[in-house]
Amino acid sequence: MKWTLQSIEMLLASNGDLNNRDEDGRTALMWTVFYNDTALAERLLTQGVGVNVDIDDSIGKTPLIVALERGHLHLAEILLQKGADINVQTTSSNETALRVAARKDYLEFVDKLIAAGVELDGRNQHAETALTTAMKRGHFKIADKLIAAGCTVNARTLYGHSLLNNAVCVDSLDMVAKLLKAGADVNAAYSGVRDTPLLNAVVSMSFNPKITQLLLDAGADVNAVRGRSYRDDNTAECNVLVLASKYGTLDAVKMLLAAGAVLDGTDLKERTALMRALEKGNQELVEVLTNAQKIDDFLSGISVDYGTDNDMFASRVANKFVNFISAGKKYKGSSFATIDKSVIQ
Repeated sequence: MKWTLQSIEMLLASNGDLNNRDEDGRTALMWTVFYNDTALAERLLTQGVGVNVDIDDSIGKTPLIVALERGHLHLAEILLQKGADINVQTTSSNETALRVAARKDYLEFVDKLIAAGVELDGRNQHAETALTTAMKRGHFKIADKLIAAGCTVNARTLYGHSLLNNAVCVDSLDMVAKLLKAGADVNAAYSGVRDTPLLNAVVSMSFNPKITQLLLDAGADVNAVRGRSYRDDNTAECNVLVLASKYGTLDAVKMLLAAGAVLDGTDLKERTALMRALEKGNQELVEVLTNAQKIDDFLSGISVDYGTDNDMFASRVANKFVNFISAGKKYKGSSFATIDKSVIQ
């Protein structure tokens, strides 16, 4: 049997079984939704005897999911009013009505589903939630609604991608802030490659210092290391500072140094951040890292030179160091071997 709009009309007139399925498992209601015949669908739902709004097809799609996928929102609302199951998942991909609405950017319908008590964290075959989908598509108004409704902000996809990493990668300062406020794990890393949100932020082609500072303020691991399984051996096993140096991001390097990044981290070929800067021929970066190394060497010898008030002196030097590094300056052109307390009073 193959449903046509004409055969549906005839069956309705004869009070036939409107829940019969065709060879693809589709009912008369499914076909009226597919063809966006609102009038016939309403007649089926009001005049038909025992019409089941939730009978799915051979791949588990219900009329509600089909209506949303095809953009027939008026029919989707009618089905919602008639009690359609809002939490059913397709058998082929575990698709849900909420995920379809998030993917299609149907903000008002997402609101209706939330109000109807939809399951917020249903996952598809890739373990993506509706919030994950909204973030990936750049549908930030929907993402905002879902976060406010209580969606899990630490959900991971099958490949280990986190929502916070997604927000960083699409350069959304607002979403990074909202996810962090909602309790997102600031150090959630991809599986295998172990890229954290901070690591992705500093290597971004469109480096955003505001996002980077948000992550640092939230406690991001400034010395996180990229995994060995990363596809590019030149950046595998690099810490954040080495990667920032490799990509020539001067502001990122300054911010990491100010946050306490270690200078002796290396990549697989045992190259430090300073060595990567030299390879790139980035003179400003070389100067900043060289000065940082001099200060680091100097601080390591304070206990020998200054004894009991070591902690106070080290604290003052460190504060000065942050200010000078942030400004990209040398420390008065001095040799750090000759600095004494009077310099930093």
